[in-house]
Amino acid sequence: MMKDILIILGIIGLFVLSVSGTKEKPLPQFADSNLGVIVANIEFGACFSEAGLNGTEWIVYNQEAYESLALLFTGQENCNSTTLPAIDFDQYTLLGVMTNTTCNSIYRRDIVELPEVKQVIYTVDVMWAGTCDGLVTNNNWVLIPKIDGDYTVQFFTNTPSEVRP
Repeated sequence: MMKDILIILGIIGLFVLSVSGTKEKPLPQFADSNLGVIVANIEFGACFSEAGLNGTEWIVYNQEAYESLALLFTGQENCNSTTLPAIDFDQYTLLGVMTNTTCNSIYRRDIVELPEVKQVIYTVDVMWAGTCDGLVTNNNWVLIPKIDGDYTVQFFTNTPSEVRP
């Protein structure tokens, strides 16, 4: 009789452990990171929509090319002007590469410059934790030190990989 009680208690204990183990664990706290020669991220914010962009990879060497990106002014309530963020194209080049993933995403951006072969390699690793009903497009805009127009830029995106605690 005692043996039967212990077996029943053991089965109940295993059931309780298996049910409690299926609870959704909290998402790990990670942040976006930049590596290599990246000077800064560029965020256009809520005042501009990137919906008018053509392509999935961008190399912007000068103000004229910057203004021709077709970023659309949204006219939202708190947007006071249609001015794009200022970039000194004598010092910097703007790069962007599109990624699509779920809304709980973090990004690791890495840019390597190989001046001896006039090449830049831009890699974006996207990781997500958990799920979401939405799709998020991120164009991963970054500034790097000025490169000449004869450089080759290669873009690589690795999406998605799942992060688990």
